[in-house]
Order: sequence, then C-alpha cells, then structure tokens
Amino acid sequence: MKLNYTLYIQLKSNHKNIINNISKQIKNQAESFNLIPKGPIILPATSKLFTVLRSPHVHKKARDQFELKTVRRLLVLKFNSKDMINLKFLLNNIYNLSSSVQVKINFKKNYYA
Repeated sequence: MKLNYTLYIQLKSNHKNIINNISKQIKNQAESFNLIPKGPIILPATSKLFTVLRSPHVHKKARDQFELKTVRRLLVLKFNSKDMINLKFLLNNIYNLSSSVQVKINFKKNYYA
C-alpha cells in the first residue's frame, strides 16, 4: 500500500509540559483515525534574553534579565486519499486542542516513479 500524502504538523509553545501533552494527544487521535504518525520529533529550542533597566535615571547598572524559551515539536502523518475525511476530523480536533500552542501545517503529495 503506497502512502500518497504527507502532512507535517509543527507545534510551538513556551510551555514544555503543554506541548508534550498536546503532541501525545494528536498522535493518539491520528492512530485512532487510522493515520500513520511519526514523532513527536523534538526540534531545537530557542531562547531570547531581555534586559530591562530598573532605574533609568541614577542607577544605570541595576538591571533585570528575563529569558523566554520556545519549545517546538514536529509530527509527520502519512496517509492515502481514502483517509482525507479522517484527516479533516483530526485537523478539527487539533484546532480545538491548541489554545496555548501555535500550529503550523504543511501538506505534501508524494510522487513515486
């Protein structure tokens, strides 16, 4: 059986526990819809460092630093054209799950020689 389509779901959040839970839920739902999931694949985390002056007038050296970490995960789903209806239900469920997670979806058709 050839799998004609590939769907890449990239999840991005500032909370590690939330993104892990959501990626597990998406994987379980994909398996229940007879889609073939791979992952979650851990992508590199990014961090931004912000420096804020405590007192802008006299005490220039008094500063606070804040760090914002972003965690990313990637799920890969392979499926046939028969499974498009199941995919639609899965994407609706992902939309309902992701309140504090950014979701980016890429779709690709596989061509075989």
